[in-house]
Amino acid sequence: MFGLHPSRRRAPFRSIALVGVVLTSLAGTSCASSPPVGKFADLSSGVQRLDDLTYGQAIDENGELETLDLTMFRPTDAGGPRPAIVFIHSGAFTGGLRSEQDALAEAYAERGYVTVTVTYRLREGAWIWFNSPSEIALAAARDARHDAQASVRWLRANSARFGIDAGHIGAVGYSAGAITAIGMAEHPEDPGDSGTPNESSKICVAVSMSGTTVEGQIEADDAPVLMFNGGDDFIVPTAYARQTAWVAGLNKKLAGYVELKGIGHGLYFQSQQDISAKMVETLRTYLVDGPPCV
Repeated sequence: MFGLHPSRRRAPFRSIALVGVVLTSLAGTSCASSPPVGKFADLSSGVQRLDDLTYGQAIDENGELETLDLTMFRPTDAGGPRPAIVFIHSGAFTGGLRSEQDALAEAYAERGYVTVTVTYRLREGAWIWFNSPSEIALAAARDARHDAQASVRWLRANSARFGIDAGHIGAVGYSAGAITAIGMAEHPEDPGDSGTPNESSKICVAVSMSGTTVEGQIEADDAPVLMFNGGDDFIVPTAYARQTAWVAGLNKKLAGYVELKGIGHGLYFQSQQDISAKMVETLRTYLVDGPPCV
């Protein structure tokens, strides 16, 4: 598969506990927290699905104009404007489908959020290795981020149409999607030009499943991140994820880091029950109870 390399030099890894960051290790489902209950936690709402909504356009690596689409899931019960979540699929920036994230996005719509799964530009052969990142591969990661940021701006521009709270939007991703979500937290000042230019690209929180940073480090003015990583991940090596968490913790932007023992890069497919409670609680903290991010 692929590995990734940040554009800024990483500091040596140190004990996360020394900087006041909680590193949680889970051995299996028996160690998972009790699931949160109540609003934005209970799977109680009906859901309307809207397919193939176009949120932007962008030039691909061949100079062709590519249309960017999303699938939306909306709660059908009554309620005021709702927080929104962008879900971003995996695929090493070379493949993958937004439908990978449909089931998870629908589950969070059942909890009360407006959710979307998004397409983004892909590049054949854009592998990213930690020891020798190519400019092509790093450009692919940047393109994916720019496209996902355009989806955030589109949601803000269409907030009245779809009943969205424009001040509370987050991002969730797996693998390449996780890398993209972290990049969105780090770089709202670099929005790209994939659509809806007059809206903010800021998000309130990023959730990373098997991801790390590739475009620098998480700084004090970035959005907070929640990270889930396998202790035996050799695709996006665990040491890099720990380092990302450590720097985020130093800058008080780590919403949590959960490492699952004995799990590799398949965390998303193997460990949904383990990570669900923390993810539900964190999204509710930042997207429902937290201040707006615009």
